[in-house]
Amino acid sequence: MTTPPPSRRRRGRTIALVAAILILVAAVITLLITHFVRADNSNTAERDLESAVQQAVQQLHDNNRDALLASTCGQPRLLVENNTFDPLNTTPGYTQNLWRGAVTAATDFGYHTILDDTAVVYGHLEYTDRADESMPWPVVRFSLQRNSATEPWQLCGAQTTL
Repeated sequence: MTTPPPSRRRRGRTIALVAAILILVAAVITLLITHFVRADNSNTAERDLESAVQQAVQQLHDNNRDALLASTCGQPRLLVENNTFDPLNTTPGYTQNLWRGAVTAATDFGYHTILDDTAVVYGHLEYTDRADESMPWPVVRFSLQRNSATEPWQLCGAQTTL
């Protein structure tokens, strides 16, 4: 058996090196695409949670009972801190020692966690007024659920984190 000429050996090594580099580049591109698709899906899921909370809070504020049946689990005041403070109270004259009046908005969403068809998101609830302007709006833990991955999220509870 004869040994191939040096130019042929170099060509074979060059082809192998180019193939290895192309495989490595393809793997990196695949990894980056997967990472960004997951991040985009996560952001979409977080936006869906926030939208569900904002929608239910607005429906509570508007006293839209028919819409609330579809956007909540039926008892949106399920988790009330010590049965003394209802974070979702929409009564105009409602008074709690720090915040007064009806809930007007849910804002500043933070931590999100999703496990299958249940989720928790934290955010601020804004009221008509507060006892002291330097007091921040309360942080509330919202719990949500959905019947399947294709169904919309429903607000099931809200609990202050005071």
